[in-house]
Amino acid sequence: MHSQGLNAAKHDRLARLVVLYGKVRVDAWQRCSGVSAVLQSPYDIRDAWMAEGYDWHGLPARLGNATLADALGDIGAAREASKVPVKKAIRHRTRGNSAERERLYNLLKQNRWTEDSFLHRQMRKQWRGGRSHVTNQIVADAGSYTTQVWHDRAWVYLQGLERGQRIAIPLKGTHLPSGTLRILLRDNGQVEVHYAVDEAQVCSTRPCGKATVGVDKAGTIACEDLSVSMKSARYRHRDTNRRLNGWVKGVMADTLTSISRRRGSALALANPAYTSQVDSRTGLLQGRRRWDRFYCLDGVVLDADVNAACNILARLDDEEITLYIPYKEVRALLAERTRTAVGTAPRGLELRGRAMPFPSTESESPEPVLECTR
Repeated sequence: MHSQGLNAAKHDRLARLVVLYGKVRVDAWQRCSGVSAVLQSPYDIRDAWMAEGYDWHGLPARLGNATLADALGDIGAAREASKVPVKKAIRHRTRGNSAERERLYNLLKQNRWTEDSFLHRQMRKQWRGGRSHVTNQIVADAGSYTTQVWHDRAWVYLQGLERGQRIAIPLKGTHLPSGTLRILLRDNGQVEVHYAVDEAQVCSTRPCGKATVGVDKAGTIACEDLSVSMKSARYRHRDTNRRLNGWVKGVMADTLTSISRRRGSALALANPAYTSQVDSRTGLLQGRRRWDRFYCLDGVVLDADVNAACNILARLDDEEITLYIPYKEVRALLAERTRTAVGTAPRGLELRGRAMPFPSTESESPEPVLECTR
């Protein structure tokens, strides 16, 4: 959600707040990103800070606690990310010794890697702490603000530095945010309010429109079937293929599903074979893709991603290329269409001379196409 009609005085008060929030984040990263805080819970760290009389740089204790918890979450996420190369080192070290591999995995998962010299050395190599440069965010829990709708507008009343004087933030619309808020200050004077929502409550399974386009409020969102495996590269290591298939594509598929449900749109899967190598204006294998550009037969240069997206959208209405047709059959069908399309393409885009050879499945193949005789 975005602010609307926020005056300069309120923005200045929020700006003073974010400076203090940034100082608390810096302290959290300096004191809690080392080995000594690995086995401490966020509650233990908070209690230790309060017992020593930490002043939160002038922030109210409630706001300071929320900032500390958020910073500790970031530190934990960064530490977990550093374990990925450590797991790879464990696999190489324990080949043929599943019991030892399981022991090291358990120690790493429980953050007890200081008990093993090999894990300790690897984690010190990969995890070197860090610093916080975030100076434009405010984290507010449910007890540090109130909300109400007044004059057909939603308002958030945030606890400020002065006792009893809250900062009233006007928002666009009448929807009231709830839960923990993340308030971001932008350089243009605007304020963004981010908050978590219950997907089951806000999602709709009924399409809100009839159009089939890839934008918000569309009736249908067309995308590739991301469940198929990547087979285009010949020399990827099996670990690389597993990570690409299970992580990157899985995250993209889950994100598309979540967004379509939140926007009230239907998600339609299309066969992705050769969608990046077909000219979207003719539907034929004319032209070639080179990096982020698609060079058409008549000299027109298209954006490769836009060209592929148009082909995916058109693939939904293709009765011959269904979702589960193997890519080899798709290749043969597209090649046959291209060979028989002389005179049927728009003027200037007719396929002249001999047809192009079968393309590979590599969408960014650097191989040039054969020149056609005129």
